[in-house]
Amino acid sequence: MKTYNGKDLLMLLVESEKKVAILYHELSNQVSHPKAKAVFDKLAKDEERHEEMYTSLMHQFEGDLIVEVDDEAHEFLESLVKFSYFRNDAVKKRFVKEDALVIAEKIERDTLILVQELHTLYPNIASKEINIVMKEEKKHLNFVLRTLENQMYPTLGL
Repeated sequence: MKTYNGKDLLMLLVESEKKVAILYHELSNQVSHPKAKAVFDKLAKDEERHEEMYTSLMHQFEGDLIVEVDDEAHEFLESLVKFSYFRNDAVKKRFVKEDALVIAEKIERDTLILVQELHTLYPNIASKEINIVMKEEKKHLNFVLRTLENQMYPTLGL
C-alpha cells in the first residue's frame, strides 16, 4: 500500500480545465460557422466553470487529501498526472493545429478519467458537483467524437 495525495489530481484538473477552455476559445475564434462557434464557446464556458469548482474544492481543504491506495492504483494515478497532455511536452509535440479535435478528444477522455478517479478516491467530496461535471464531460467527449465521426473539421476551417 502507498499513500496518494488527491490534491495532485485537483491541481491537474484546475490546470487542465483552464487550458482546455483556452483551446476551445481559440477553436471558436478559428471557425466561421455560427453553430460551431457557439458550441466551442459553450464548451469553453463549461470548462471555466469546472475550473472554478475544482479551485474551490482545493481551497476547502487546508491540508492534503492523503488516501491509501494499492500499488497498482498509485502507479495508474501517477501515470495520469505524468502523461497529461498539458504537462508532457513529448505528448504535445505529437500533435499539430490540424489535430485540434483529436487533442480535444484526448483531453476530454483524460479529464473524464481524472474526475472518475477523484470521485472513486473521495466519494463524499462534492459528490453532486462531481456527478454534474462527469455528465458534462461525457457530453463534451460525445460532441468531439461525433464531430470527428462526421469529419466536420474540414468545413470548420481547421
